Amino acid sequence: MRGFDRSCWFRLHLAAALLAALGSGRTCWSQVTVGEEEEVENNAVLQPAQAVFMMTDDQFDQWVFGGPRNSRAGRNKLDSLLTLQVDDVARMCALSEAQKKKLLLAGHGDIKRFFDKVEEKRKKFAKVKNDQTKFNEIYQELVPLQAALNSGLFGDGSIYSKTIRRVLSEEEDARYQKGIQDKNRFRYRAKIELVVAQLDETVGFRDEQRRKLVELIMSETQTPTRFGQYDYCLVMYKAGQIAEAKLKPLFEDRQWALLNRQLNQMRGMEMEQFLRNQGLLAPLKVVHPPRRRAVAGELPAEVFAAPPDVEKKVPVSESGQKPKS
Repeated sequence: MRGFDRSCWFRLHLAAALLAALGSGRTCWSQVTVGEEEEVENNAVLQPAQAVFMMTDDQFDQWVFGGPRNSRAGRNKLDSLLTLQVDDVARMCALSEAQKKKLLLAGHGDIKRFFDKVEEKRKKFAKVKNDQTKFNEIYQELVPLQAALNSGLFGDGSIYSKTIRRVLSEEEDARYQKGIQDKNRFRYRAKIELVVAQLDETVGFRDEQRRKLVELIMSETQTPTRFGQYDYCLVMYKAGQIAEAKLKPLFEDRQWALLNRQLNQMRGMEMEQFLRNQGLLAPLKVVHPPRRRAVAGELPAEVFAAPPDVEKKVPVSESGQKPKS
């Protein structure tokens, strides 16, 4: 993902799917006759008709589940992830078999809910898969499914997350949350170290610079609660948000020019929105302007209130708190 362009990921998906669709489309041949029967026998020619645009069910599955996976393989993977997650909780909190069964049942409910949405989109896809003008539209409708799958089905708002709060005692829940935070922090550091190692190939860091850059990103950015296939972009975006006054002194001028050039590719609202769509950054929370209280002798407060369509969006951290001004 080095040198990521904001539209690169979509163009690659689009080009691959178009090539596959056109390559698999059947070419119809029609026989053209000219003149009398003898001329037909001697002069008949075969002319290729325009290729039929057709997307296949396999391509739909590749969009949703990624790579060569189909619906069944995607479900098997989710079942395995759920089992591993429940086993992990059981080790940390010494769950009973009854508690494990409740969590498994809840997780399977989330999986079923996800596949119900997949099948709903599959039916819509079947109606438009021969319509090239609908290609981009249907793909965009699948992006939320991709994001949900990449970020995990058992996070906040899931049946699983609501059930685990009821299953665990207050002490067990605190121990579980601490374990999750430690695991995410360890995983985040591993992602940062991998990104820094990749940057090293272009920038050329000294050992001390690599170590300080990793520590700076860890200390100046918030540990994600979700990870996915765009973790490189996430780390680079977060690194790009660190104040230049803290980053630049770590490097020589030549190094900083090379590093800053790559960080600039990850800065901006386009990348931020892309990461939010993938579930890797917290969504924007809508905050409506407060209504002005009416004072005696003045017009009602509703007169001064902003129109319903005027709203302000502010970022919310992974913890759910608005940033301090």
